[in-house]
Amino acid sequence: MKVHNENKLMIVLVSALMLFVLTSVTHAFPPDNAALLYYRICLRYQPDKTIERAISEFASGKTELTDQVKQFVEKNQYTVNLALTASGIPNCDWGLETSEGLSAPMPPLACLRGLSKLIIADAKIRAERGDYLTALEEAVSATKMAPHVSDDWLVGHLVGYALENIAGGCIQDILSDMPEDMETLLWLKNELINISNKHTSIKSAISTEAKLATQDFRTEKTDEILKMIRDGGMSSERDPESLQERVRNADETFYQRNKTYYQELTAKIIAILDMGIGYRQTVAKLKEIAEKPVIEAQENPDATLATVFMPALTKVYNHSIKAKTYSNAIRTAVEIYIIKAKTGKLPDNLSEGLPKDLFSDKDFGYEKNADGFILRCRVEDLVENKIHEYEFKVKK
Repeated sequence: MKVHNENKLMIVLVSALMLFVLTSVTHAFPPDNAALLYYRICLRYQPDKTIERAISEFASGKTELTDQVKQFVEKNQYTVNLALTASGIPNCDWGLETSEGLSAPMPPLACLRGLSKLIIADAKIRAERGDYLTALEEAVSATKMAPHVSDDWLVGHLVGYALENIAGGCIQDILSDMPEDMETLLWLKNELINISNKHTSIKSAISTEAKLATQDFRTEKTDEILKMIRDGGMSSERDPESLQERVRNADETFYQRNKTYYQELTAKIIAILDMGIGYRQTVAKLKEIAEKPVIEAQENPDATLATVFMPALTKVYNHSIKAKTYSNAIRTAVEIYIIKAKTGKLPDNLSEGLPKDLFSDKDFGYEKNADGFILRCRVEDLVENKIHEYEFKVKK
């Protein structure tokens, strides 16, 4: 999968800020487009690498709270509040020009990842102070940022999963530390259900990626394609020199036939994802279809560009299953905490109808222990070669 070029990002940010200034004259705050606020924040929020790393490590639970992190978060409360406002706006249109194909500048994804970690750092500080409701509200808001970055862009889609994961980790930590509070738990349950209903589709992201990629299938992009092959596309282990020679001599017919091949391959990928055949079979079929152009390209010129532009399908699909399974585990855990709050004890078994482990499409394995409980996937993650489990503690 090609890494998108962000060389034009500053131009996009400045243009967006000008748009924000112009529209804010006649429209009330907040605007009806979250992207305007995000662009404004990213022009303002540019921490140095040292503090950015410190925030990231604290937000992800790798380090304890330091005075440096605490003071930085306190100084950036305006940024936090502006980001929380943006996360609550349903519409997020980045206004990007996609006619340049994969060379088109992306939304400021790196900034948005850093911004989500700033929000989570603030949430964890509030949790340490005992303000669990506000902490959960902020963690949920960080989760709501995911659809804003992931809609119809494959790289953005993966970043969206990353935002969900770090916010989920914060929610998991808060649940393990907070005292029983039925009202807060019921509120959280409903919020997480609403968020799960707004998950963007990996199929949409793959389709859009194909549209962007095939816009680069033209003679004007020959030098860029050759560089991609040299840098090691999928064809790097299968005689890349012959593929480079093929591209050097390509005409418009070559590009058109490659475009048709790529589009047909994408349609087959979408069809596989629509089959509903379960995780293991889907992984097997995606591996097969990903290997298809690599094998065929040596004899079939129409498959040449698919070996360069096709994303790592199995990994992308696996990311989606892993992220949604973690989200389901948190929702299941909230139900267990609610039962604990009602009855005074953890249940012996999971109730029916709870969110499932998507690796197996079955209920999570459930095990009580001295500190709380563990939710465990029932089959192995075929990419990471491990069975995922999620530990939740119960405050004594």
